[in-house]
Amino acid sequence: MLGVLIAAVVYAGSACKIEERGLVMDVDVDVAQKICCENRRYAERRGYHKVAGFDTLVTDGQVFYDSACGVPVFKAAVGRTLAEWRDEMAAHGWPSFRDAELISENVVINEDLHNEVASSCGTHLGHNIPDEKGNRYCINLVCMAGKPAQEEPEL
Repeated sequence: MLGVLIAAVVYAGSACKIEERGLVMDVDVDVAQKICCENRRYAERRGYHKVAGFDTLVTDGQVFYDSACGVPVFKAAVGRTLAEWRDEMAAHGWPSFRDAELISENVVINEDLHNEVASSCGTHLGHNIPDEKGNRYCINLVCMAGKPAQEEPEL
């Protein structure tokens, strides 16, 4: 229920503003605003992470932050190698995370909205597309390219 409420607030035009926070990597602010704050159905184009230089910039244990409010949402390569994480991302075309890499206190799964994945502050992140290995969170790079809201403790 909370996830549906959050999604409704964002969809109705909440204070979700990407340009106010700034982004890391070479991510387009206009694309981020449209995908993260103004839609519930669409995604960045397949392979966008390659254009933004994401593949070469990610380090093992890296934390990713919501692009609008800066809460930590995912951590790379937990329970698998960074190479395995990159291989899965390359196979699917978007950054993909598993349950162990999800920062659960900051992420909501909206089953009523086609398994939409949103941050706790309401930003659309992507979708949960389960496969034979379990939950696979297929996330738009532009939605997790934020800077920390404040100095975060190590996760």
